[in-house]
Amino acid sequence: MVLRKMEEPRERQEEVGIFQVLNWQGPLVVLSEGWPSWSFALEGMNCDNIFTMCSFITDKVKLECIATTVGPTLVEDWDCLTRSLHTSGPPVVFIQGSLDFVKKQFMRIDELSCIAGVSLVPEGDKEMLKKEGWTWSSQIKHAEMGGLTDGGWDVLSSHALDLGSTVLRRTLGMILQPVQSGKRMKTRYEIEAAVQEGSLTGEELVPRGSHQVYVLSPSVFTGKDLVLRKLNPTELMDVYDLDVRVQSDLMHLADERQWHPSMSFIKVAPGKVVTAVGRSLLEQLTLVKGIADEVVNDRSNLDLEKSAINADTSTAGFLLEEFKKRRKDDQALKLQRGPDTKAAKEDDAEVNIELWDKRSVDNYDGSTSKCGTIVCKKDSYAPKTHGRLFAALRLLAHSWSL
Repeated sequence: MVLRKMEEPRERQEEVGIFQVLNWQGPLVVLSEGWPSWSFALEGMNCDNIFTMCSFITDKVKLECIATTVGPTLVEDWDCLTRSLHTSGPPVVFIQGSLDFVKKQFMRIDELSCIAGVSLVPEGDKEMLKKEGWTWSSQIKHAEMGGLTDGGWDVLSSHALDLGSTVLRRTLGMILQPVQSGKRMKTRYEIEAAVQEGSLTGEELVPRGSHQVYVLSPSVFTGKDLVLRKLNPTELMDVYDLDVRVQSDLMHLADERQWHPSMSFIKVAPGKVVTAVGRSLLEQLTLVKGIADEVVNDRSNLDLEKSAINADTSTAGFLLEEFKKRRKDDQALKLQRGPDTKAAKEDDAEVNIELWDKRSVDNYDGSTSKCGTIVCKKDSYAPKTHGRLFAALRLLAHSWSL
């Protein structure tokens, strides 16, 4: 269970996926073609400065969004969005939709002066999409994130993302509700025929974007015989990782309006996918922002802020770890001996820290395959790039030792 800032309990389903809390304080803009799954994921990470603009949605889907916790984040149009951001500062932008939709958003997001961004497009469309300064990350698949659909998406972002995967592996059978009735399968021939026609047995992945999903599940009455039935609305919501509170809101609205839920969420990336991508981006931005904040606290080193912010986040990450291993207090540094006698001295003479910076770069033995503008390998040291970043990290490490 995750607590909000006002100590309001929020229900979470472990089997659907617990959202990791990040508490990003800056503005976040979600541009979605249809159901805004990004907004639900960001809200689940305790981000509350969210602006959601949905395009091409019906009145029914709009009412469903309003009925959920994402409702207060909705903005009507682009003008409303730009006015809302006027006093909020540059945002991080999250885009989701078809190839044409993403292209249109790329043409206008520069107006927002966004500090970072990421977009998701269905797999297979990446060759037709590009944005200056943005790079493709590895393709992300729902099943690799512990999901239940066969969907995959290509990720284009302002930062190189480490999406990884999860050891959690669910099956469709885990979410089937035993109280559902259906057509009883009396013979083995009937069962085999149903499977050949596309019915699922509980072990397969659900085809992405399908409304009508037929499954073979145990009989309510005997528990042994199989019945053929469709996934019900809440089971489909589980398949696409909707939070139990969102499920409750949608079903309550359906009861009030006497209609069937729109199921518009099946047309977009599921919750586990957008959560993994959003978390990866915000974690990298948080790392770099933390370095920059420490630099800003020292007014004599304000020029280092831009260096820290513009540093490639993967480079900043391993340099930070490397520096934490090497950091020592002033007295220990004076007494330390090392292979480079020019850098480590026994007396009270001032140490040339540039020699230490250069030696750290020359002796870095980690992978540089994901590095961007700053690369650490032998004879690659440059004072204007490596030097400024090490200065920022030195200030950060010094503050930890106090």
